[in-house]
Amino acid sequence: MSLTKIFYIVFVSLFVSISPAQTRSAKKPVAKPVSKPVSKPVAKPVAKPKQVQQVQSSAITPPAPVIKTFSRFEVGSSYYMWNEGINISNGTNEAEGFANYAGFGFNLEQNWATGRWFRGVALGYSFGKTSSGGFDSTPAFADGINRSWQATQLSVFSFYRFNSTFSAGPGLFARQRDADWQPKDQTLTVKPQSATQIAGQIIMRWQILDRLAILQSYTLLNFKDSTMWTWSAQFSL
Repeated sequence: MSLTKIFYIVFVSLFVSISPAQTRSAKKPVAKPVSKPVSKPVAKPVAKPKQVQQVQSSAITPPAPVIKTFSRFEVGSSYYMWNEGINISNGTNEAEGFANYAGFGFNLEQNWATGRWFRGVALGYSFGKTSSGGFDSTPAFADGINRSWQATQLSVFSFYRFNSTFSAGPGLFARQRDADWQPKDQTLTVKPQSATQIAGQIIMRWQILDRLAILQSYTLLNFKDSTMWTWSAQFSL
């Protein structure tokens, strides 16, 4: 056998033995890549807006104090000071002057407070001393000093409460006042202002303690020269 045939037989044998292996290896399934499980992102806590935080913080803070609503009696003591015009005459001669009044008083008050409004009525009695002076001509009223006076009075008022301590508002004042102006000189005639007086007031009130209040009032007794200042201290019962 020639060398060429031998080489040919060996080549064919090798080709036949290798081809099935390659075919089998080609038919093997290709391994699919294993997909890793996708991990869900962890939700991060969302920061609350400042406005929401402020609303929540304000919800737990105690509410502002509410102005009290009440009704009660009060007793008090007052100091009064005012001027009134006074005339004296002797025949055809007439002189005009003024009388200066000062004194103390006691009062009983019933008041009601609802919301921002403070209303009430007060009944009082007052007394003191008065002196005349400032006459623009003769005759003179030499003994018109250190005279006694007394009065009963009624006041109705309505205040606005600006806060739990301070309130102010108008009032209506009525009074019956008597004064001893009888002169020693029987030739003189003394004409004080009317003993019955009704006037408007402006009153301010400070609630110093829960049961103690300080009041100041200005009363316009007339539009000329008769004005009254009052300072009071009142205790609730």
